[in-house]
Amino acid sequence: MTETQLPFRQAQNSCRSYFRIYDVDYYPNASSKELPSLLNQGYEYLILDMGNMEEANLPELLRCDKKIVLGSLAPWKMNKFRNTLNRFSQTASSGEGFIYLMESGNPKTLRKISGTYHIIVRSVPFIQNPFRIGKEFFSILQELLE
Repeated sequence: MTETQLPFRQAQNSCRSYFRIYDVDYYPNASSKELPSLLNQGYEYLILDMGNMEEANLPELLRCDKKIVLGSLAPWKMNKFRNTLNRFSQTASSGEGFIYLMESGNPKTLRKISGTYHIIVRSVPFIQNPFRIGKEFFSILQELLE
């Protein structure tokens, strides 16, 4: 099955539709109005992908138990990550619950960013196709959520 042929199903809640991969339900484009219904579905974990920080709903992010901020060392993406870190320092404490990750970061760059922003930045592998995630990557997610 290709990514354009994902098996969309009608959701059993107020969300329009969802699809499932490796026993994980995905609700693309779920709105803030749909979140209460999802919160009451009995999921062990509910992960909200808020996109980039220009689009993110900061109050919704701050309500999360764990706030995972993912950046990239690609030169054309690095400024967005720095802007995100600057926005946090201006609008929210980056204390408890925040986890900062960089895709495939080299240790020297991670230490530099960590020192500049007084945070701990961890490296995670780049996943080429998010619709073809191998089971080995779920162990990384499990570790982040514990």
